[in-house]
Amino acid sequence: MISNFILLLISTLFSFQNVANPIALNLNASPNISAVSAITYDMNSETISFQKNINQKLPIASLTKLMTLYIIMSENQLDQEVLITNEHLEVPGSSANLKAGSTYSVKELIAASLLNSSNQAALALAEHNAQSEAEFVKKMNTYAKKLGLENTSFQNPIGFDSESNYSTAYDLTKLTLAIKKFDTIIDLANKSSLEITNNRNQITKLTNTNHELQNALGLNGLKTGTTPIAGQCFIGLTKGPKNLITIVLNSKDRFLDTNTLIEYNSNFIYNDIISSL
Repeated sequence: MISNFILLLISTLFSFQNVANPIALNLNASPNISAVSAITYDMNSETISFQKNINQKLPIASLTKLMTLYIIMSENQLDQEVLITNEHLEVPGSSANLKAGSTYSVKELIAASLLNSSNQAALALAEHNAQSEAEFVKKMNTYAKKLGLENTSFQNPIGFDSESNYSTAYDLTKLTLAIKKFDTIIDLANKSSLEITNNRNQITKLTNTNHELQNALGLNGLKTGTTPIAGQCFIGLTKGPKNLITIVLNSKDRFLDTNTLIEYNSNFIYNDIISSL
């Protein structure tokens, strides 16, 4: 009992802002997951309850879009209209059936980027903000430095595989904590489906790629991502007795891994605390 109490006191001494390198305290009872890298962060106690290769630089697929949306939320108004061009619709990968020559609000394109993980919507937002993709990528890397993402680099606003587009589970936890301040993002990420309407009154239905949304374990966000090199990636948020951030990178089954981490944390006792951010 005394040792458990001491560890609980230690965990409360660390905060997200002032601890650069997590200090390992206990690595017992680790859950069995397929992800190459993973982290579970308890937002209530501000501690990491599980870590696996959290500082390993890896491609992050569409998790990249969270930085894109962080910048948009920071610099743009939600009711601004964004023109969709033929060039946007030529971008390969995930789409949202947007219509060329029409406009959508910034909020609607944020929704398309989150729910459908639309590459076209993400690029349209980037170019709307900075006039060109290249200039927006410069902003992404500037914001990464401001947020203290020391092992992160961006090469595009979408998440296409590139040697220069990578992050770590540790850095993505920081980014997630930063983007959580935007209620619009969290609200949209919690929707299983949504309809958006362009200036021509054409309706498009969006469907969330988070197939475990609102499951029995309380999963209510945040972003999926998949590419051939990055594998399956996912940032999960839970709301309940323990508010968690779970991140899995290069997983064979991201939702199974995420649920395993949530279940592990539900039985988590503070004598198993590993470290804090």
